Amino acid sequence: MATHFGVAIGAGRDGELAGIRLVRMKPNGGFETIPTGEPTVKETAKDALMINVPIAAGGELTIDCTPNSMTFEATGVGAPKDWALELSWASSQKTAVKQVEPQAIKYQHNGFDYSLKCDCGSVQKRGESAIVITPSDTGVRFAF
Repeated sequence: MATHFGVAIGAGRDGELAGIRLVRMKPNGGFETIPTGEPTVKETAKDALMINVPIAAGGELTIDCTPNSMTFEATGVGAPKDWALELSWASSQKTAVKQVEPQAIKYQHNGFDYSLKCDCGSVQKRGESAIVITPSDTGVRFAF
């Protein structure tokens, strides 16, 4: 398993990775990428998808996508307990993100304000070009 879930090709600059990836929280407060395999996608309903991302050390990251929410959970034998998601972009790039609160990512597009609410888990900005999404006991859930 040599791939990493969610790394966007061409979205980074000057060697900086961009995208969303599974990370482990280190004792010193830093993060390290958790190696994953190729995701599989299954249509679970007419308007819903389930994405399963195998984790190299065991278990999997499941992403349940519905019209009203997106839920992330690390499950199975060997799944890390100290996981988080890191959303990052090249520091030289401008994004639509305007503010990050513990339960929301606020952004603006074409002059309109939007908010992505995190009603399970928490969100925090890390530097000028990353957001860390930390699960609660049951995972992460964004409500639309």
